[in-house]
Amino acid sequence: MLPQEEPKKAGHQFAGWAYSPSDKAPTFNKDQKINNSMTLYAVYIKDQEYPLNESGNVYAKPAVDATGKTIIEIKTKKSGEDDDVQIDRAKWNAMAVEFGAKNIKRSVMGRSGR
Repeated sequence: MLPQEEPKKAGHQFAGWAYSPSDKAPTFNKDQKINNSMTLYAVYIKDQEYPLNESGNVYAKPAVDATGKTIIEIKTKKSGEDDDVQIDRAKWNAMAVEFGAKNIKRSVMGRSGR
């Protein structure tokens, strides 16, 4: 039986439950029928901004939505007309790995016809 209250951890948001302590994203479906004893581990996401370019004015902010899904909001800080708003691929990949992404493949973003 899962706890009635979500667990808390300072500086983090509870994202869900996982079968392994090394999982970075929830792997357990809380609506799943449980027939046997099992150990589950709380999964948390850091409550922080992840800069996506050198100037830091474009960043990713993780959140847990009302359905319990982890979402990543991409935001920009107020900037001047000439400020860099491009996303650096290496910073994007580092952020994705932080959230458990594996096998990141190079893709052409924002280009059509290729």
